[in-house]
Amino acid sequence: DSFSQFRFAEEKEWDSEASCPKQNSAFYVDSELLVQALQELPLSLRLNVAAELVQMHL
Repeated sequence: DSFSQFRFAEEKEWDSEASCPKQNSAFYVDSELLVQALQELPLSLRLNVAAELVQMHL
């Protein structure tokens, strides 16, 4: 069936793109940089609560 062969070719192309995530910059996320950036956010923002509700000193 030619349709299934065409789909297989598309899937094969997708697999080769997925193996090189940096080539497709629209979908590439540097997870280490993302973690670092998120850790720099204030705790109240990370928890999505008012800053007054977060006790910073014990």
